[in-house]
Amino acid sequence: MITAAAIVLAALAEPTTIALLGDQDLGSDARAVLALILDEGADAIVHLGDFDYHDDPSAWVNQIHDVLGQGFPYIAVVGNHEDCCWQSYFDAIEGLLVAAGVSWQGDVGWRYFVDFQGLRIVLTAPGEYGSSHAAYIAARFAETD
Repeated sequence: MITAAAIVLAALAEPTTIALLGDQDLGSDARAVLALILDEGADAIVHLGDFDYHDDPSAWVNQIHDVLGQGFPYIAVVGNHEDCCWQSYFDAIEGLLVAAGVSWQGDVGWRYFVDFQGLRIVLTAPGEYGSSHAAYIAARFAETD
């Protein structure tokens, strides 16, 4: 899996806690990690691909909703294990963002950014889609202080 996320900290009015995930899977261990993230008071999750290893976007989203509830900020980019059905995962990621009221710019799931509580989070999937991801990241950060 080759994915990238870059986070720039601005002057934050309140402390913000972001959990970073990758290679999650489905089942009791994955649910325990999500519960721990919730228990630790994270404000959002940034997931860097390889969601469930079962080619099941619905099960992945249902697991998130079951543990975190609907509307928990979940920002994600695809990895190589989503290649079975990228469009379904893109739709799932978009649904998670919409449910949480998180807006984005770019192509959700593979090259986009969000501004979340004073953080600019830029996500790309360079191993999965196209080229010029470094230029995209640099351009997004050039737009902000």
